Amino acid sequence: MLQSPRILVLGLGRIDRGDAGIGVHLARSLRTAFDELDVEEAPENPGFSAIFESYDVVILIAAICLSSEVGRVLVVSPYVLKEVQTSGDSHLEALASELEAARNYGHRLPRIEIVGVCLKTMSESEVPATPELSKEVRGKYDAILARVKAAIADVVRDARAGNAWTAAR
Repeated sequence: MLQSPRILVLGLGRIDRGDAGIGVHLARSLRTAFDELDVEEAPENPGFSAIFESYDVVILIAAICLSSEVGRVLVVSPYVLKEVQTSGDSHLEALASELEAARNYGHRLPRIEIVGVCLKTMSESEVPATPELSKEVRGKYDAILARVKAAIADVVRDARAGNAWTAAR
């Protein structure tokens, strides 16, 4: 019997830091879009190792700095975190550390994909202390949400197809 993979969509970011909280904003908007998935907001200090043990696929929604096109949505590997990280993103820093530790100790890792929303590169002092998204991101929010939703649907479809193939072997 084929079993569907356990899938988590986790919004990362600090909601009190303007655009850096885009992952949390998007997770809140997506809660009702995917009935068969768990859609959550990451707590301030998430225990990624517990998450790794509980799910077969983890899709992280996060702010990244990989393109100058604000609002561009990319699916990236968690193994390139140093290249895509926004300044002072404690969630992505914790994820990078826990991924390294899990690999070093041979712990089980789920399939992990990052659905990243490209934002302007800012220094830590430039990141606003507000829960509001910038005017530019607010203006693009519906398009960003649609792109993120499509990217998640693609990852889920691939994961389910891969899981069915693996289970049938």
